[in-house]
Amino acid sequence: LWAAELAARRGAVVIGLVGSADKVKVFEDRILPLSPRSSAMIRGAEGTFHTRLATLLSHVHDCTIPSDIPMNRRLSYLREKEKGVDIVMESLGGQYFTGSLEALNRGGSLVTFGSTSYVNPGLHINKIRLIWRYLTRPRIDPGILTSRNIQLAGFNLIYLTDKPEELRRELRDLICCLNGMAGGEATTSNSVLLDGVTPPIIGDVFDFRTGAIQALERLKSGKTVGKVVLDNSYNK
Repeated sequence: LWAAELAARRGAVVIGLVGSADKVKVFEDRILPLSPRSSAMIRGAEGTFHTRLATLLSHVHDCTIPSDIPMNRRLSYLREKEKGVDIVMESLGGQYFTGSLEALNRGGSLVTFGSTSYVNPGLHINKIRLIWRYLTRPRIDPGILTSRNIQLAGFNLIYLTDKPEELRRELRDLICCLNGMAGGEATTSNSVLLDGVTPPIIGDVFDFRTGAIQALERLKSGKTVGKVVLDNSYNK
């Protein structure tokens, strides 16, 4: 939600991918006041994602896809008309990844930070499914990146935890944006002003001592809204 808010505050029309219909209003309440043309899309079946994304993009850009364009060519048709997307933050993998990549306009960027569609709920691992998903994972031809002039990047915040100064600087810039201020305006020496930042939504809270496994399972369920928090206030 904060990523969508950052984009909306920078003038973007945001498409938020949500897991179920009951999450649409959460997105709309947060983003539409900043970007009225934004909309939420229910994730839905992986096999129909390409087609549904093309339909939504045609509405966003107020354009018509000719009826003689095959279903599997509609995203490429839109992006060739610069009616695709400019930035994607992608965490699902599989055909959600390939559809998002297919929709990138020239000069666009896709940042992948997970493959959650490969994970099944529950404590047990479905090894056969996991192997199959791994063998059928998307392959990227580097030539596509240059011929289409697009960028593909991976991101994992864990691998930046040894760079606190860089993280602190980036966090301050993000808070400035969420405050609706220019870079540096929301910072004072070593402190950061959070007055104008919309608080995060806290969906579920678990006891740090006894609820870590349940919290992870809740997160994996795809039914959460906002943050899943482990509370360690008993130490205070």
